[in-house]
Amino acid sequence: MMHKWGSIRFVFIAVGLLIFAKSADAGVKNLTELPSRAVSQLETAVADLDRFGVLGAVLKLEGDALKPTTIAYGHADLERKIPMDAERTFLVGSQTKMFTAAAIIKLAQAGKLDLDQSVSTYIPEFREGAHITIRHLLLHQSGIGDGSSLLAPPHLMPRITMDFANLLMISRIVGQEFKPGERYSYNNSGYSILGQVIERASGISRASFIRQHILAPLGMTATYIGGQEKWPHDQMARGYEWNKLCECAQATHNPPDLSWASAAGDMISNAEDLMIWLRALGDPTNPTGLTLADLMTETLAINEPGAMNRYGLGLAGQVAGGLQVWGHGGSINGYFSVSLIEPQSGIRATILLNLVGDKMSSEVYSGTVRAMLDIMTVALTWGVAETGR
Repeated sequence: MMHKWGSIRFVFIAVGLLIFAKSADAGVKNLTELPSRAVSQLETAVADLDRFGVLGAVLKLEGDALKPTTIAYGHADLERKIPMDAERTFLVGSQTKMFTAAAIIKLAQAGKLDLDQSVSTYIPEFREGAHITIRHLLLHQSGIGDGSSLLAPPHLMPRITMDFANLLMISRIVGQEFKPGERYSYNNSGYSILGQVIERASGISRASFIRQHILAPLGMTATYIGGQEKWPHDQMARGYEWNKLCECAQATHNPPDLSWASAAGDMISNAEDLMIWLRALGDPTNPTGLTLADLMTETLAINEPGAMNRYGLGLAGQVAGGLQVWGHGGSINGYFSVSLIEPQSGIRATILLNLVGDKMSSEVYSGTVRAMLDIMTVALTWGVAETGR
């Protein structure tokens, strides 16, 4: 299940390695490649995740003036002893929200919808949407019931295909929690509704729209919309969750039916494709016509415990090393990931892991934080040393 961003804050700290952008723009541009010793230290830090329960990881780091560094560690499949490799795909959970928001913005730019129009204009059967705008959904300000709470542990994950009517029903079971626009509250159901808005406004499936207008133009050939498309399962890292009864990692049922995750979290991708996406967000000439600025036309200050300090249109913000970084994380069915970009320097990173579970919130939680801080420290140390700052 997709967790609220606060519950996965340690991976945001993980990519605090973006902190070395703080060495100043001019200095970072002189550091075109991480020294081999720095890469070795990063490899050690990623490998250290093993003793904290992470079975496999892929880390990719680069910048406009920094050559890519890619690290793959551990197992893609523990039972068959298949080592992790950088091309493996993962479920990316709530990182899907970036693409859902991007599709909505594309439709708004084309004049096919209005962010400040009521949602019921596009989905008449969503009666409570008469006072909820598309912008409310994007910013998690709708106040509708988050039906995903009924699908998270200890509840069983659905094994059947769930259509929009099912997703709307479970949101209604939870019930309206506050007046639209009153405050922020992270909400997966809101993004599932946005997926339906995409289909009603475009006249085609969400998968078709995102593929035609985002994935294909960018060449993201390893990315799939799992709730609506088939994808090559043999290329996936296997997901694992911690079983407290046997005190062991157990493989999740893979591939799962992802219709329940919908536009809030059903996408599959790999490190290189996610890096292509981050590059595009920082490049005004990219073929989608979308940039980071389009997802940040409005951002909210978040006054809740956790890593996030701001939320934009499908984009989460966090301060790393005194700098504002943007991206999103995801946690679903034995997979954990985050992608981030620091706008000024163009430094960007993505990390994908294949172990998520209850143990992650206890000793593994604190251990992983320490390992990720090692990564941040390596990046900071070398960024400062090499630029003379």
